[in-house]
Amino acid sequence: MSADRVFVIGGGPAGLAAAIAARLEQFDVTLADPRTPPIDKACGEGIMPDGVEILSKLGVHIPSSATFPFHGIRYVEGGIVADARLRGTPGLAMCRTVLHEALHRRARELGVKLLWGQKVRHVSKHSVVLDSGPVPARWIIAADGANSRVRRELGLDAPPMHARHGLRRHYQITPWFDQVEVHWSNGCEMYVTGVSDHQVCIAALTGEPDLKFDAALERFPDLARRLENAPVVGDTLGGVSIYRRLPAVVRDNVALIGDASGSVDAITGDGVALALQQSMALARALRAGDLSPYAREHRSVMRLPNHMTGMMLAIHHRPRLRRWVMHALSTIPGLFTLLLAIHTRAYSKWRAQDAAPANRPRGPVATSNILRREPTAAPVRPPGRATSAQGRSIFGGAVLLLTLCLAGAPPARAAEQVLRLDPKESRIEFLLDAMLHKVKGIVRLSHGEIIFDLETGAASGEIVADAPSADTDNRKRNEKMHDKVLLSETHPEIAFYPKSITGSLEPGGESEISLTGSLVLLGEKHELLLPTHVKMDGDRLTGTASFVVPYVSWGLKDPSVFLLRVRKTVDVTLILSGTLGTPDLPTAKQDSTDLPDTATTARSSATPPRNNL
Repeated sequence: MSADRVFVIGGGPAGLAAAIAARLEQFDVTLADPRTPPIDKACGEGIMPDGVEILSKLGVHIPSSATFPFHGIRYVEGGIVADARLRGTPGLAMCRTVLHEALHRRARELGVKLLWGQKVRHVSKHSVVLDSGPVPARWIIAADGANSRVRRELGLDAPPMHARHGLRRHYQITPWFDQVEVHWSNGCEMYVTGVSDHQVCIAALTGEPDLKFDAALERFPDLARRLENAPVVGDTLGGVSIYRRLPAVVRDNVALIGDASGSVDAITGDGVALALQQSMALARALRAGDLSPYAREHRSVMRLPNHMTGMMLAIHHRPRLRRWVMHALSTIPGLFTLLLAIHTRAYSKWRAQDAAPANRPRGPVATSNILRREPTAAPVRPPGRATSAQGRSIFGGAVLLLTLCLAGAPPARAAEQVLRLDPKESRIEFLLDAMLHKVKGIVRLSHGEIIFDLETGAASGEIVADAPSADTDNRKRNEKMHDKVLLSETHPEIAFYPKSITGSLEPGGESEISLTGSLVLLGEKHELLLPTHVKMDGDRLTGTASFVVPYVSWGLKDPSVFLLRVRKTVDVTLILSGTLGTPDLPTAKQDSTDLPDTATTARSSATPPRNNL
């Protein structure tokens, strides 16, 4: 087997960028994807400046007529507006299909062998098995998206830390701005990005799985009025934005990249830029013949976006805190611009300007002095990278500034509580009556969190079960259940999204509550009531909810055969165990092993199916 053979699994932007970067290092590269280009995806369609610079290094040319540069970020909520300008290279927005076509064209130019319409069946140490047979490879790059099959095969999977639903629509209208606008409302954000001189992308992010695009737009009256007479271009697409961190991104000769290697919430706008950075780091590791440097660089690349994700999701979930932050960003000169520079990894360039002779312009705002350090001799590093000490200093400065602007911020409502589930102690048990016997089974929970207010009856969050973990203690029966009934390979998650709560909690005793919400099963939403018996012991809560699922009428396959008949409903018991607390700001883990594109799209005429993505 040749030592220079690289096989890339997945042909989205992450996979194509990895293939291009490896080909520029003179590797023999093959890429396979079951889809055919151009590949679209629901996303905000903006690329941050550091990503634009890497596209240039990769030799990817995109016609200016098909793009729209943006020069900053604008936050809007009610009458509050906060602006931040990008320094130096602007960001670049374009339709996702335009980006994919440009990457595809560059890969062809460099001689990457492209196997479109080919599904990868299995990965071994020295080959990749396709429908057409095995292909030998020295190095394997898995860019097969947020629900990466390769990641699961390698035993590197981890449950999402947070997930939200996204919708994207294009309007034929001249952009009225030179920034990316982020419009905030309770439970939803809308991102407005010009993608050409005559077209605008509107993307919505929400924790409400059944929220339709038009209903989301109604929450932003000023934006809705502006778009009222603008024609809609193409289809409205749906997807899921997942925040996930993995224990590792390398196993033997296989490396994960893009969303397969962990992802941040789309609120950061960092998805494509991070994949491009990872592709360059991976190419350097391939050239050295050792993937361990890639694992270290990946951890470094993801550290700041992970912290930013935690802070941004905190203000998404806490409206009063968000409005306080926006007021601070809109009234403290230069603060938002500085935080944006840190987020886009442009701050090191500001430090270089600060260290320049006096006749050169210094940092953009006086507040940058908080972060300034005396220049010291340091080894030459690749452009755009900083030492770990610099990274800690920069992030520490960002936290300091954000803390200063949050001083005196109003606390969360005293009545609002959060139940953080322990997946090891929580599970789903089910019982199915069959002729002459009963089938018992168990499904493990991957994660869950319920935020609720017993005074108002409001509830939110999610409880997510891992469908492939369903087990009836019978191998053949399990295979039939996963292949024919649960369709676990294509629908790996079963999720419940609470909407309201009634009842009360007795500290140190037992009580009854009821949760209502939506159960998403095989991509379809079903309204459900969960009467729950609860026990409290300090801050520890355990609960048991029993209900009946009419699985056949819900569209699941009836497993009955000619002589063996089974009931058309299944008895389900949800056992919850976790810690009760208040919804505080997320705390970023400092463990050195912490690590945080290809998702199936769906028409918005139905609920964006989390299980399909």
